[in-house]
Amino acid sequence: LPPLDRDALVNRVAERNPRARAARAEAGRQKALLSVARRGRVPNLEVTVFQEDELDKEANGVRAGIRIPLWNANRGEIARAAAATQVSGAEAESVRIALVAELEARLKELRIAAEQASLLDGDLLPAAKRSVDLARFSYEEGETSLLDLLDAQRTYRDTQRETVEAHLGLSLSLAGVRRLVGPDFNPWGDSQ
Repeated sequence: LPPLDRDALVNRVAERNPRARAARAEAGRQKALLSVARRGRVPNLEVTVFQEDELDKEANGVRAGIRIPLWNANRGEIARAAAATQVSGAEAESVRIALVAELEARLKELRIAAEQASLLDGDLLPAAKRSVDLARFSYEEGETSLLDLLDAQRTYRDTQRETVEAHLGLSLSLAGVRRLVGPDFNPWGDSQ
């Protein structure tokens, strides 16, 4: 497994992951609600134009009103919106931290699975194949018993099974990282 740029992956998770995007959107919504609540401190002029059509009459008009905060200046709503903004910001940061921790765990699993598959493919499977060939040659020459050949074949089959399981583990680990980072993540580039 080639070295991965951890910071780039963390940024990708923070930008692309749906949970992180939803948490940031909620934090932005709470900030907008805080801004609306703060604007409620100043007098608000409301103008409404209306038109009513009934069977026997038609009415057009303009309605104007002014809302003046006198005693509490909308402090309760502002405090509530400020608290909700802080909570949603903390939740967004909590989601980001949880995603980064999950990414770290998935990358560790991917590294371990890649090393295990590489070890089995590169060293153990060829050694088990050579062992079977040597046991078969020795059996044909009468130097060993059939049990030694069968034991070497069993070891080779077990090594093949472990290699397949290691590749399955590698694929599952890669799928876990892709679920967080995005489906276009490929740590090997175009080589695989």
